[in-house]
Amino acid sequence: EAWGSASERYGDDSSRWRWDADHGTGSKHPLSWEFPEQAALLDPPRAMVGGDGDCLQCAGYAWSGASDFVITGLSVYRQAVDYTAPERGTYIVPAGVSGLPGTPHYSDQLEHWRVHERVPAWMTEADVKANAAHTLELKPG
Repeated sequence: EAWGSASERYGDDSSRWRWDADHGTGSKHPLSWEFPEQAALLDPPRAMVGGDGDCLQCAGYAWSGASDFVITGLSVYRQAVDYTAPERGTYIVPAGVSGLPGTPHYSDQLEHWRVHERVPAWMTEADVKANAAHTLELKPG
């Protein structure tokens, strides 16, 4: 039954079947439920990936039988640091570092995350200053 269902869905040539054709992120911004007309702006783009809940590409889904295999649990932060040279540390998050939809960093790391790449994690004050696009200074009072 499973083979027939998969053949119906993906075609008879099983060498062309790809798990990441259906298995992908489906993140919803909390406000898109209240404002569905803004969902296209609020929700991050979908990324199609392999993996499951029991491997390095942690990307589990809730099986329903008629599932579209939308990921319901994934790795949120990946980091690699050589503590003999922490300035070369790297990391990645599955969307971006901004929580503000429409800004450049809202989902700019999604493709890097999807293909298992990381971005520099500036660890020293000099590196942070050299690579900062903007500075925001908060003063009490």
